[in-house]
Amino acid sequence: MFQPTISALLDANGNAGFSTDIGLTYFLDKQNGETYLGHGGDQNGFISYIEFNQKKRTASILVFNTNIILPDNTPLEKDTVGKLRKAVRQLHESIKN
Repeated sequence: MFQPTISALLDANGNAGFSTDIGLTYFLDKQNGETYLGHGGDQNGFISYIEFNQKKRTASILVFNTNIILPDNTPLEKDTVGKLRKAVRQLHESIKN
């Protein structure tokens, strides 16, 4: 599941700017020398995202009961879910090996 199978231009939530590969069911995001395994989704008023850093042995799960669907070209500062995901990523990065 965690071996790169397909290269992707965007991560699981449509973010660009770093190397992303798709494993069997996880996105493999490489950023700042770390690899994060994650997968997100939304449907019927529910948004979820799970992310792991195997090297640091950290994980996060975000779950929302909401149907926030932002229109295309919404400014990043209005993307609450994206802000929360970035904050959780910073927590991963703050943990030393």
